[in-house]
Amino acid sequence: MLGRTEAGAIPVEKTFESAVALVVDRYIFLQVSDFVATDDAAAVQTMFESRPVDVPKEAFLVGAAKTLLSAAAVLDKDSLDDSAKKSATLKRAKECLQPALDGDDKALQSQAKALAREIRTASASR
Repeated sequence: MLGRTEAGAIPVEKTFESAVALVVDRYIFLQVSDFVATDDAAAVQTMFESRPVDVPKEAFLVGAAKTLLSAAAVLDKDSLDDSAKKSATLKRAKECLQPALDGDDKALQSQAKALAREIRTASASR
């Protein structure tokens, strides 16, 4: 469908609606996988088979930092152009990373360090 749309063809409404549903489902999965600290779809599904779902605080906060970084992009000068809110959002994202940076999980620490670099880059591009 994407190829036809790029060529200028208008998608059939039913096809478009199903594509939108798939995009929304994928977005929700990506958000959840960020918050539970895994990209493995089977692992995410297994986690949610029984409740409650237990997620380490550090992993959850790294997911929150990713979401805040994405939200800050909307506040950039090329979009809503609100540097005060962008700055506050990035500050909060950075604060969310601290428990992971201070923790013992090396993989999560590495992920937090990479995200901290992205936050610094976003902060510099005001």
